[in-house]
Amino acid sequence: DANPIKEKYGSIITPTKNLTEQTYFILNQSNEDVTLEMTNLIYQTTAQMANLIFGLKILFWVAGGLFGLFAALMLFNFITVSISSKNKEIGILRAVGARRLDVFKIFIIEALIITLICFGISAILSGFACNIINTYTLENALKITILDYSFINVLLLLGISFIVSLLATIIPVTKAANKSPVDSIRSI
Repeated sequence: DANPIKEKYGSIITPTKNLTEQTYFILNQSNEDVTLEMTNLIYQTTAQMANLIFGLKILFWVAGGLFGLFAALMLFNFITVSISSKNKEIGILRAVGARRLDVFKIFIIEALIITLICFGISAILSGFACNIINTYTLENALKITILDYSFINVLLLLGISFIVSLLATIIPVTKAANKSPVDSIRSI
């Protein structure tokens, strides 16, 4: 009767149920005396697909981040220009007796309306684009979803939109509201 600890094997073949957990268990059992690897064609193809999907996810994160930054800058620019072009109206409101808080309320409400419209359009188009990309990629063949568009993503989009909107409103309105009404009216 041989002691399995003292025996040396050149290779061993073991059946699995092709579960991810079993694969990770087998691959994580390596130590300095034993090296385990899977060399069949199915594993190699699956590993290549996993690397491709991981690369695509990174690409989509980078592209989404750049598009999100561009959209945030465009929203910021739109609101800032809209408020800056209304210096005369701000001066008139201040001359009539409106407080700084009243001026802030007017422009914050305007910015929030613009933000809600932009958010609604972007949330719908993002969900539609994710659905199309998932449908025409690997989802039909392998049941793999590349892009995940969930309620958390929509909340993140909403939060970023409101933060950009508030910053884009507060900065120019503060500058315009701190000017004297006469200077605001004369500046145009």
